[in-house]
This record gives sequence, structure tokens and C-alpha cells, in this order.
Amino acid sequence: MKRYSTCFKLNSLDFIEIKAPHKQEDLFRYDEVDIVFQKKDGQKFVIYSSDFIIEALRRFESKLTKATNNCLELHPSIIPGSSSKDIGLLWNEDLHSKEYLPQEVNEKGKSYWVGKKYLLFSCNKSRITSWVYNTEGKIFLELTPQYQWHFDEPEKGEKFITYENFVENYKPLIINEITKEAAQNLLMWIQELRQIVEKNDSKYLSNSSYK
Repeated sequence: MKRYSTCFKLNSLDFIEIKAPHKQEDLFRYDEVDIVFQKKDGQKFVIYSSDFIIEALRRFESKLTKATNNCLELHPSIIPGSSSKDIGLLWNEDLHSKEYLPQEVNEKGKSYWVGKKYLLFSCNKSRITSWVYNTEGKIFLELTPQYQWHFDEPEKGEKFITYENFVENYKPLIINEITKEAAQNLLMWIQELRQIVEKNDSKYLSNSSYK
């Protein structure tokens, strides 16, 4: 299937790309898309893969709205880039059922690790987790690796490492500051795409294959 690309330039070095089965003006809510964070030097990080564009846009819009309003201040237990308190390492600890992590309680009375409020996407295909948060009034996008065998046994012939070895060598992939202006422009781009998707509902849903 042919794939089309629509991009947003964060700064002179980095951009976000959405790869979809339709051109931007024809995007449909059930289009399965990939979202890639790419650097000018060619490094690519898949942060969302083979899932509906409408879910990605809604989540992106929600996080960016909060971040641009400085409503995602990082919890003091999380220290970006720290060997033991980086958000990605603590996420892996949470997935590994460690009980020392600070908890909050949601409206249903269920406790959860405080870092989950900053979660953007968790991509099983690339094993990359993305985060949006505020620190001292600044906005950051962070990409972190996820341990591959939290829930799966290694396959025959697969190069396996223990969780302890993963933790010992853990490093975040990207900690990228986004200016408030760039974040606001990114938010407007995301909102524009969502409006296109919603406007196209009637065109695509009239097709019996989607009913």
C-alpha cells in the first residue's frame, strides 16, 4: 500500500512525520498511521505505529494543551537523564511491578504511578515510549527505550538480555526541549489534522466497507 507523509518541523534539526495511507486532505479517522520523530542527521524513532490516527491526534492534542499551559510539571521523584530516576527507567520499573514508585489515585480510586500522567505513546513495535512534560516552565519531549521481555518470553535464537542488564545500561534516547512557540504551532497542526479527519467522516463512512 502506498504511504503518504505529512511533516511538522519542530526546529532547525528535528521534525515529526506522520505516515498514512492517504494524503493530508484525505485523512480518515481509521487510517492506521506511523508517527516518527526524526533528526536532521537521519536518526529516526517510531513513537506510534499501525494504529488509528484519531487516537494519536487526540492524545497528542491533550498532552500539548496541558504542556503549553504549564500543567504537566514533572513530579520531584523524576529526574530527566538520571541513571536511576529518569522517567523511562521508572516506567520500566513500573512495568516490572516494582512497588517503591510514588503513587497517585484516580477518580475511580485506583492507584497508579505518578509518571503515567506524562505518557504520550508506548509503541510496542519499536519498544520506544514517548513523554511530554514541563520542567521549570519549559516543555520537553523525551523518548525512552522499553525492556523487550516484560511480558514475553524470548524467542528461540533471539538475543536476550536480563532486566538487570537493561537497567544497568539504561539511557534515554532523546530529551528534546520544545519552545513554547513551537509547541503551540505543533498543537495547531495537530488540531488542523484532527479537523480534517472529522470533516472526512461523512465521505468515508458513507462507504459500506466502514459501516
